[in-house]
Amino acid sequence: MGWERFFVDHDVEIPETARSCAASRATQLLGAIRRPDAIINFSEAYVPLHSELCTHYGLIGPDPAAVRIGRNKLHMRRFCCEIGIPVPEFSTATRGSLDGCRSLGYPAVVKPAIGCSSTLVQRVENYDDLLRKFPDILQTANRIYENELLFGATVGEYGEFPFVVEELIGGSVQFPTRMPYPIGEISVESIAFRGRTVILAIHDAPIASNGPYYEKIVNCTPTRIPPLLIEKATEYVDRIHAKLGAGAYVLHTEMRTFADDLMLLEFGVRIGGSSLYRSVLHSTGNDLVQILIQLALGEDPSLVTAPARPTLIQYLVPSTSGRIRAISGTSKIPTSPYYVDHQLYDDVADQVQRPPLRMRASGYFALQADNFDVLEQEAMRLLKQIEIEVLPLAR
Repeated sequence: MGWERFFVDHDVEIPETARSCAASRATQLLGAIRRPDAIINFSEAYVPLHSELCTHYGLIGPDPAAVRIGRNKLHMRRFCCEIGIPVPEFSTATRGSLDGCRSLGYPAVVKPAIGCSSTLVQRVENYDDLLRKFPDILQTANRIYENELLFGATVGEYGEFPFVVEELIGGSVQFPTRMPYPIGEISVESIAFRGRTVILAIHDAPIASNGPYYEKIVNCTPTRIPPLLIEKATEYVDRIHAKLGAGAYVLHTEMRTFADDLMLLEFGVRIGGSSLYRSVLHSTGNDLVQILIQLALGEDPSLVTAPARPTLIQYLVPSTSGRIRAISGTSKIPTSPYYVDHQLYDDVADQVQRPPLRMRASGYFALQADNFDVLEQEAMRLLKQIEIEVLPLAR
């Protein structure tokens, strides 16, 4: 705490809890200030609290039904099936329902139903592999998510903490690239107001391979996928906004790309992470925080419509779990002629983890130029000079 005071008049820390009284505790603490004019949220985990507070104060915000869909991957997949958006074949997985996963095509991917980011997401090779790994995955999930705001309600609905097990889908990169990441993926940042959907940015987000774990490597915007897929992405996102309703005015949607279609992986009733926020700002000039404030106040957002400039976000990740001993090479990043921004989330002596327990990178840098060929070459050049040295933790 402390940096908040540079940006706000008052800051209140709300204890993290899985109890249903979280909103009541928040309103009690906020009562010392005054009734808010609007509420905005940057965190996937706190979308439920955002919705509860908006309902309590009678403000614009995500509808409780939208929260259940946008924060529960099982509800989300059924929702997408209802509105004709392709998703992988999937099954609900608890200790009592694993038999329902037997008929899926393998390899498959296991995902916590209410998890954030890619935490605990991993590949299993066959049904027996799922049976072997599931007890440990379940135990870890109960520990990690015990303070998740939807934990109690979700466990009550399914009898215990649930997972999605879905067939592994490929996806292929649909444009020329120098980067060695063959699996095609995009993320779409969008808003909806007064019955219309606006796509603020589509990021190309290719990944290295289909598992065993999944983490973000690079994001580039504007997208280079063919016009047919851009039309599909816009159509699918518009369907989601329309079905969720007026209160769900911000979406972060992830899809795999194929030659003639897209397949949805997930969406969130929220903006993308900090680096995506910066990418949208650098590339399009649209400030998602300003847009969120305007939407929450019931105002039409001020949107920049000038052509987007090619922008690349490269994530920095440690190679192993442990404690950071040294970070070298980052001083070279600002010397690049294409440099626009960089940030380190971790520092020397910080403890870091690798997937499946890892849910974010240790930092990123952003580059901008007139074409992506230049940006990709520069990103790979800088990556060779940056090292995050990690000491393994003593057992």
